[in-house]
Amino acid sequence: MAWDVIYAKQAENNLARIAKSDKKMAARIMDRIDEVAKLDPYASTVRLSGVPLHRLRVGDYRAVLDLQNGLMRVCVITVDKRARSYRFR
Repeated sequence: MAWDVIYAKQAENNLARIAKSDKKMAARIMDRIDEVAKLDPYASTVRLSGVPLHRLRVGDYRAVLDLQNGLMRVCVITVDKRARSYRFR
């Protein structure tokens, strides 16, 4: 069963910034997130240590996800290059 995907404001802003410079990469990131939501998100992501979040790697970019199992919802917290992607607190 497919999970719902919700984008946080920060993730939307980051994807818009990425799309300005590389529309194909922004589309690839969103396609990959949708693909993961259709299957089992736990099998396709890696859990971050110290916080109840997961990451998804798409090329040089990382998507930080909050997998809400009871609601079957994938919340995309942020999307950015690796060096900046974990500064979401």
